[in-house]
Amino acid sequence: MTKRVVKLSVVRNQRKAAEAKSLRSDLFNSARRISSAMGDEFGGYAIVAWERNGDVYSSINNSYGPIRGRALPSFCRDAISAHVTLDIAKSPSELED
Repeated sequence: MTKRVVKLSVVRNQRKAAEAKSLRSDLFNSARRISSAMGDEFGGYAIVAWERNGDVYSSINNSYGPIRGRALPSFCRDAISAHVTLDIAKSPSELED
């Protein structure tokens, strides 16, 4: 019986690729779900994504609706804070980790 030796770097890269694929799928599904829920009232979006090393990418389109210019960062911060607060309220066990 021959034992196959697998390099840890190969396993790490395969895992990283699978995790990235899963994140991309989740991003696309979330975007479709949100835009579908908004229907013809869709007024704009802001996307922020980051790499594992912390490099940040963003994209915005605030062409329609009341959220413009300098209001956008505060609006996004408040929306994300509310989302995180709801997530924490739903699973208090995370606070114990």
